[in-house]
Amino acid sequence: MRQMKCLGQGVVIGVLLSCAWAIEKPKVFVTTNNSWQASGGAAGDQKVSGGEDADTAEVIKLFRERCSSVTVNMRLDKADYIVLARDDGSGAPRNGRKIVVSNPDGDVILTKADRSFGGTVKDACKAIAADWSAKSNSPSK
Repeated sequence: MRQMKCLGQGVVIGVLLSCAWAIEKPKVFVTTNNSWQASGGAAGDQKVSGGEDADTAEVIKLFRERCSSVTVNMRLDKADYIVLARDDGSGAPRNGRKIVVSNPDGDVILTKADRSFGGTVKDACKAIAADWSAKSNSPSK
């Protein structure tokens, strides 16, 4: 009887782990105003590049360290959210680090300015998690 109970608990744990593994995290594409370039043609061709400067690298690093609820992705066409980061160079005493978060349709879900990218990433992470949760719970998904 005790072996059956342990076996049953093992099965339940295995099912829970496989369900947790199956939960998909939102994919985030990070770029800056300095590295963002997009062009498109009438046929719907789209060429996008981003992620080529130090601010982009810093924001990606912060997302990976502080926002485990998302996956940073380097392909815009695979992203669930686009994060545009900007440092206006005004220095730490001012709110010169800015982030805009939007979905691929261009709907803005957050704009935030702070003294550091750490603060803006924290708020961006919360906004993405809330929006992703709302989408996941909507009847259309």
